[in-house]
Order: sequence, then structure tokens, then C-alpha cells
Amino acid sequence: GRCPAEALFDRLVKINITYGLDLTEDDLVKIVQRAVDLGNRDLANFSTPDHAVFLSNTWNLLPESNISLRNNRAFRISDFAFALKKMTDFFESLDPQLIYLSFRESEGRQR
Repeated sequence: GRCPAEALFDRLVKINITYGLDLTEDDLVKIVQRAVDLGNRDLANFSTPDHAVFLSNTWNLLPESNISLRNNRAFRISDFAFALKKMTDFFESLDPQLIYLSFRESEGRQR
């Protein structure tokens, strides 16, 4: 299938036409490249050689992606177990070859 960056580019082309934004193809390519770079930087800790940094960031994501853990005073053990299960499922579904994207000569961060 098509990569997410190509799909984003196609949507931007349609938006550019629909709303008469007068952006050039080069403008649209640069926009998508910036989006890809932002996404790759957001995932930078996935390739850190320091496992402690990676694990620390992973723990920090639990409350971000699980509303029930945002209450700092109390949460149920079952909420924590469910959050860990979701995190485990997420990591098991990752394909390390596809984490970082690139778009038209903009290389993803490959470490």
C-alpha cells in the first residue's frame, strides 16, 4: 500500500485545489517532509542506545495514553494492568523497519 506520507501529500493536493491555496508542488513536498521529520523526531527515543532513557520515556507514556492513570492520587491495579497490556500489544505490533518514515528524498532517521 501507499505510505502515510504519500497519503498526506495526496490530501494536501486536494485541499490546495479545493481552497485555492496556490501552493506549488514543491511547497506541498516541503510541508510533508516537515511533517515526516516532526514525526521522526517524536519517535527519536525508539532508537536511543541508552535503554534507561527509552524505558523512562515509555513509563511516561502510560498516563498520556490511559486516562484512568492520570489521577496521581489513586487508580486501580486493574487500570495499571490494562495500561501495561496495551503497551505490550503496541510494542509487539511494531515493525522496526517501518518506524521512521521518509518522503521524496527526505530520509527518515535511521539509527
